[in-house]
Amino acid sequence: MKLNRREFLSLSGKSAAGAVIFAACSIPEQELIVQSPVDMPEDLVRGIDTWYATSWNDGASGDGILVRVLEGRIKKIKGNPDHPVNRGGARSTLDSAIQLHYNPDRLHDHKVRRSKEGILSNVTKDQADKLIQEATSKDKKIVIVTNPTRSSDGWISQKFAESRGGRYLTYEPLEESNFHDVISDLFETEEVPHFDIANADNVLSFGADWIENWISPAGYGNAFGELRSGKRGFIAHVEPRFSLTSANSDLWISPKPGTESEIALSIANVIIKEKLVPESQINDFLNKFPEGKIEFGYSPTDVQSRTGVSEKKISEIAHRISDGKSIILAGGSTSAYTNGKFNTYVALSLNILVGSIGKEGGVILNPEVNSDYIGGSTKPNTIENWEEELAQWRAGYVDTVIIRGVDLAYLMPNSLDVKGALSNVENVISFGNIMNETLDLSDIVIPETTFFEEWGSEIPNPMPGYKAISLQQPVVVKEGPGASGAVSFVDKLIELEPSIGSSNKSIVKKVF
Repeated sequence: MKLNRREFLSLSGKSAAGAVIFAACSIPEQELIVQSPVDMPEDLVRGIDTWYATSWNDGASGDGILVRVLEGRIKKIKGNPDHPVNRGGARSTLDSAIQLHYNPDRLHDHKVRRSKEGILSNVTKDQADKLIQEATSKDKKIVIVTNPTRSSDGWISQKFAESRGGRYLTYEPLEESNFHDVISDLFETEEVPHFDIANADNVLSFGADWIENWISPAGYGNAFGELRSGKRGFIAHVEPRFSLTSANSDLWISPKPGTESEIALSIANVIIKEKLVPESQINDFLNKFPEGKIEFGYSPTDVQSRTGVSEKKISEIAHRISDGKSIILAGGSTSAYTNGKFNTYVALSLNILVGSIGKEGGVILNPEVNSDYIGGSTKPNTIENWEEELAQWRAGYVDTVIIRGVDLAYLMPNSLDVKGALSNVENVISFGNIMNETLDLSDIVIPETTFFEEWGSEIPNPMPGYKAISLQQPVVVKEGPGASGAVSFVDKLIELEPSIGSSNKSIVKKVF
């Protein structure tokens, strides 16, 4: 292409004007920064993407995921179709993990508060490490708090707390303590069963919003798709609230809050009176209740006036779940009332009545896992546990509290006065990615790595009907864009107590 002098000067003038216009728009400096090849993995091939199989261990379900990485940067996440728990399903919140990893407000510096009335200020890692070592010395009374997990993180947290004669607690705002207690009482196991929704003909759920966010949303969401394909299946949902599961049900029943157990007992009454199932199943079910509990006062006619649910609907459900492969779920809002444990117990007992225990399309009990080998607990501490614990903090009986993965100050009820309790703890150490209310109240704030940068393991809860473990591998380098200064939570605990590291190696050998 040939240019004369006039055309060249004309184009140059337009380019200069464009530069002035962009300068006036004040493009943020970071928008023009391109990742340096020095920060990229050594085995990187430019322009070619790489998919990594790993797991998302936030929330204890241990979902398997595939992560697409292009030139050292995460581009996409999706469910792993080969993972036995979620089988390609993915939570709606999964994509937010990428936004968190590259969030411009992500923490990079250690912060320290010199006094309870002071403000947090940036310090060097070495300065923070010195203060952390003093706060976690063996003469300190230490408590570690995390989100519920059955991972190597939980195991290391437990062992570190024990090494200091302290305690390890977990907190979950939507905790399912009543559900876990019922599983233990009814099925005599601490493991959440595998609810084989995909192979069921009929699904009856009480309060358990399993299509949206209950227990294992990705796994149940995938099972919902399989249930609806081909045979379609029948879904009935009992819950006062019009939830996502209610909206996708063939029959939604909205009872008076807290009366779910009466509906379940009335369904049982119909099945027993009309002998819709074999006598042996009826006897197994009745053995779970005091004599006469089912026969008297729970006919559909009696229950209709107390629950607001018609006799016709109760009878319809009873006949439905007595025919074919049926499964009954219970939890969520049903277990949240003052009579929540009884509600959940009665509803889940219907699985015994319809003979779905241990069968395809029913409730498959998972094998027990030896928690001495790996993992913490997915059963969070109850509010009663926390009331007792916070009383210890207020009284000054705890020297150091280490918090990771849960915003206590924001999530806990105001009646527990978490902020007041934290103000009476000498050292509050918090790990996090972005500042929140709990980090604002902490004495030492440590920027934490994301799961994209970490090795780890998780025992899924629930497991898929057999023993399984989800492994997590790093998909980007720790010192990549957005991660500068971040510290691994478990690496820090092992650094403070090296004996945990050697124990962890022997545990891994036993597991694998």
